[in-house]
Amino acid sequence: MSVQNPGNKTATVNITYMLGKGAPVTQSVTVNPHARATIDVNGAVGWGKDVSARVTTTGSVIVERPMYFNQHGWTGGHDVVGFHY
Repeated sequence: MSVQNPGNKTATVNITYMLGKGAPVTQSVTVNPHARATIDVNGAVGWGKDVSARVTTTGSVIVERPMYFNQHGWTGGHDVVGFHY
């Protein structure tokens, strides 16, 4: 997961990972002004799990899920941007 802080103040980003099985896992990350942070979701919840995330923050941030692959020499990637409601 990538989190960008385009603002002028440090943002505290709170992430709640909801797992397909088991209790939710929480993580807090600080993102400096005009900076980007990469968050290792597998490091937070463990590899190979079904997971979704809820992100709350003290500032305005942009959250995205970039994914890259190399499958039998075929490389590429895609990206999903989070939304606010």
